[in-house]
Amino acid sequence: MSRVPGRFASALSVAVLAAFLAGPAHAERKLVYASAVGAKHPVHTTGVEPFFAKVQAETGGSLSFELFPGGTIAGGKQTLAAIGNGTADMGLLADIYTPNDLPVSAMLSDLAALGKDARVMTGAVNQTLLLDCSACKQDYLEDGVLPLASYSLTPYYFMCAKVQIKSAADVAGKKV
Repeated sequence: MSRVPGRFASALSVAVLAAFLAGPAHAERKLVYASAVGAKHPVHTTGVEPFFAKVQAETGGSLSFELFPGGTIAGGKQTLAAIGNGTADMGLLADIYTPNDLPVSAMLSDLAALGKDARVMTGAVNQTLLLDCSACKQDYLEDGVLPLASYSLTPYYFMCAKVQIKSAADVAGKKV
């Protein structure tokens, strides 16, 4: 069974708890989380849901979360706006869908796609986004959003019946 790594969960817990504690003292609060990906996506099952459970346990249930997966309240392009207008309190943002609002962050995500190992790129993107790139943070803060973590996609592969595609040259003349 996969679970949220300790340091990652602790860092996120501190960030969410700090936001929670900034509100009214001891008030119960349910945060709405919008996500465009399906309920069974690993980002939910191995990341978001265990994190939510840990935070809820650490706060004695005074902070809870409601996950709206599969674009039920906001698709990938609408999540930033949904957070901005109060439809959601938090969500899975894909900055590549909102490059006009998050230009530096979107460029960072584009660069992450050049890597060969998603685990390495996830670490590099998180370090850059959360620690080293003030322009990235400013992108989010201008929209009233605080990034907690990011991840890099795994490489895409062509699945072909008769031809192997290993390079861009192999795609030339093919219908994709």
